[in-house]
Amino acid sequence: RASRSWLATMAAVRTCHLSDLLVGVPFTASDIRGLERAWQLWEHFPPLSSDAADAPGLLYLFNGRCAGNSSAAALACERVQQQVEGGTRVGGRRAFGRVVLAQAGLAGRSDAYDKLRSSADWTMGPNNMFHRLLQQARRLGYGHLLQLEPDVLPIRAGWLDRAACLAAHSDAWVIGSALHANCSRDGQTGACESELPERFAYHINGNAIYAVGDPAFTAYAKAARNGPLRKLPFDLALHVLRDGRTQPARRRLLHRFQHSSFVVNMGTQLPDVAALRESLPNAFLVHSSAYASLTDPELRALFLAGRAVPGRALFLAGPAASGRPSADAATGLDVSALRAAAGADRTAVVAFVAGVQYAPLCANFVAHAQRAAVRRLVLVALDAPSLAMARESGLPAVDATRLVSLPDGGSDAFGSAAFFAINGARYLALLQMLRAGFSLFVLDLDVVLLRDPLAWLAGRGPAVAELDLMIQSDARDGVSTRETDPGLVTSRLGLPPGTGWTYANGGVFFCRATPGTIGLFDRVWSRLSAARTPPNEQDVLNRELAAAAALRWALLPADAFPNGFVYFYRPLGAPEPPVLVHANWINGVRDKVYHLREAGLWAVGDAPGVARLLSVRDDCERHGRCDVASQLQALRDTLGLARMLNRTIVLPRLPLLRQRPSVRAATLAHFIDYASFAQHFPDHAPRFHADTPRQGAARVHIEVGLDDAPPVSLGFTAVGRGHPASLPPAEEELRRWLAPFESASEIHISSAHRRFGGFARAREQNDFSRHAARGLKLAPRLATVALEVRAALGRVPGGYDCVDATDSRDYAAVLLPPAWTRAGALDLLRGAATVLGASPRPVLVVGRPAGALAALGRTVRAVDLVPSWLVVDFDVVGSNGTEALAAVEMEVCAHAQRFVGNLAAASTHRICRRRRTIDRRRASKAPARGSQACQDALGRTLAPGLARLLME
Repeated sequence: RASRSWLATMAAVRTCHLSDLLVGVPFTASDIRGLERAWQLWEHFPPLSSDAADAPGLLYLFNGRCAGNSSAAALACERVQQQVEGGTRVGGRRAFGRVVLAQAGLAGRSDAYDKLRSSADWTMGPNNMFHRLLQQARRLGYGHLLQLEPDVLPIRAGWLDRAACLAAHSDAWVIGSALHANCSRDGQTGACESELPERFAYHINGNAIYAVGDPAFTAYAKAARNGPLRKLPFDLALHVLRDGRTQPARRRLLHRFQHSSFVVNMGTQLPDVAALRESLPNAFLVHSSAYASLTDPELRALFLAGRAVPGRALFLAGPAASGRPSADAATGLDVSALRAAAGADRTAVVAFVAGVQYAPLCANFVAHAQRAAVRRLVLVALDAPSLAMARESGLPAVDATRLVSLPDGGSDAFGSAAFFAINGARYLALLQMLRAGFSLFVLDLDVVLLRDPLAWLAGRGPAVAELDLMIQSDARDGVSTRETDPGLVTSRLGLPPGTGWTYANGGVFFCRATPGTIGLFDRVWSRLSAARTPPNEQDVLNRELAAAAALRWALLPADAFPNGFVYFYRPLGAPEPPVLVHANWINGVRDKVYHLREAGLWAVGDAPGVARLLSVRDDCERHGRCDVASQLQALRDTLGLARMLNRTIVLPRLPLLRQRPSVRAATLAHFIDYASFAQHFPDHAPRFHADTPRQGAARVHIEVGLDDAPPVSLGFTAVGRGHPASLPPAEEELRRWLAPFESASEIHISSAHRRFGGFARAREQNDFSRHAARGLKLAPRLATVALEVRAALGRVPGGYDCVDATDSRDYAAVLLPPAWTRAGALDLLRGAATVLGASPRPVLVVGRPAGALAALGRTVRAVDLVPSWLVVDFDVVGSNGTEALAAVEMEVCAHAQRFVGNLAAASTHRICRRRRTIDRRRASKAPARGSQACQDALGRTLAPGLARLLME
């Protein structure tokens, strides 16, 4: 109540000068996981209570140099830079006025932080970082600095409001917290020491508010840094310096050090967040190094499960924690609806419903079930809105609302506390239905039923009848159905290394009402309900399966019951349609709906009506532009045309294999980060109207002299110019050529390749380029593969170089000088060897040249550096030479020390554009790569206007 009253006051009183405050976050390469967890909690506990015109600043300070020899440093800075570019909004509100990444450039002794205190300089690193933050804050004109190390996390919203007002209404130099924990652990022995040395016992921890704009504090801080106390931790030095003065001086300084519960320092002790909220109503931030020992679900549960915000109670209903929970102790379910649907053999299909935000998926699930004539289907509702929704569907419904308390809307994010609470409640309800004697085919709501699964079971014969459990594989490899990732198999499941595991998915399975299945799910439920923090229920299930030697179980065949990864990213090419499709491996309702629409699996009416579409006929094989770089460049040009014409782009499906372009990715998300794309280009439509344009669409061929006109029989109207030109058509030309088709509901162009010359106004072009750079980012799973390759190459001192030997002449006619218009891969490799010279760095070669790699020596291939368990993230069944791998290679090349390419190829243009983006984003004054950023193997150049368009 106190915190809500405080927030109401802050919303009404804006005398706290938010813009006077800078939040300073010091970090090292090892802090990225902690920062990412902090960012997630910032979204749950927004810094400000409302939008503010005078928002505070935010400065991330890296301890070293982002462009140093360490690949970890580069990756850490890149991750923080992505957050910086994400903007100033947090939790749906404008939280920061400006966000900056800077570098301290520390190294050697100046960067030391040895918690074992084996040298006198053990804390020089944090000390130097603190004083750099003070200097930066003063230089940027701020009056106060709030230092937040990555292990300082919010427990209430409005923490920046509170910090700004504390600073504005106090003349203290330092506002923060002494140690609240019962003891402090010794860095050498690990012993818990309850009595601290009296000299240090009441010092304010370094995560505090500092009056950097007060010249008197500046002088005081300099004295602490430069005097005999300089080797003490900076927060201790500030405290001890005061105690070393005369008593009158100490009395006059007392009010300069203000103890406050605004930030609570727990030291090495793990806090009870719910208890802190209750006992300290004005506490907003908590500092503890113990957070690092928690898994992500455990941390979320610690901060969110006891969160005092309406609709956020996430605890499973059940017995008290003092005794072992048992499913028998829970309130019984009324299974009369299930009994009526299951029939004489007491077998039914059940789906669990939780959260109104799943209403579209529920409607799609029900519609497909009805199409597939699934007769014995029952919905099990876990909250009141879902129960109403289930009953409105006309299907039998079981009321399980008393088993779990959920936030409004349920859970949309994999791994959230609500996500795990829902899955735990599912097992409790499942157990009660099994104990009532029902055999069940259990399905998640993001399943699309194409056939009746019970009919499929009936046709399998006696072998299936002898099994207690048949469950869907969650492995990315639908052929082996095994996962070998040591992070999963060994670290999470605790299984022996090197063996792999048939990782099962708890969202699709058939279980008979036998002692074996009841025992299995009772053990799973017991572990879930006894856990102090919500564990990953699927990991718990798999650990129990691995230990259940007597259970008769098998995996459902992946071709008939594909998970989301197998169906959307690595299909098996099965001759028959599956029984069902599970849209897991896709996070969030919006992304699931997009994937299902693209796959033609959305049954809830048509997609929203779009009056003005722009679509493209893809005939890449005819013109040799099926590589991913050419495809993404064409997509970028199409986005530009759509924006210029104020039309909605119909998203394409890109080839998976250059030599077999008919094999297409199921969705654009195969190559790019769809969530980021949808944020930057929200005006897009899936290919819901098949691969042909709508009836009455205007078919237009924009002629630019590239000899790529479609066959006359297809009925395209030609506009444009008949002669080739070095630059694509300008905005004025395009508008004039396409004006006759303005009223068409859809413009279907034959090709977007080199048809967009940019916007006439520089500001609009720059804005489009910025959105394109962020909206066409590499898909997260491919970005992970690229990071692994970069990490392997980064272990070599001095980094690595890259050569693009793609044998393409697509832009050869516009290169200067034109002498090498017919250059092939061998010419490119020899030219690259000359440019690179005798460097000892390894050379990554992309573009799949047929041979002659000996011309370069010291060559490596990206595919040889990928851990075996990540290969399935980019390959297809039967081949790893995919365009997804090519996209990974281009990303790795973008980070090389030197890059030599083929300016006649779209792949080189994409790499060069990415390298220039990376160079612009470097937050330090790191050495510029200059001409080494992007060189042609044969010394050619692009016309200046074309170079700007293709590579800026």
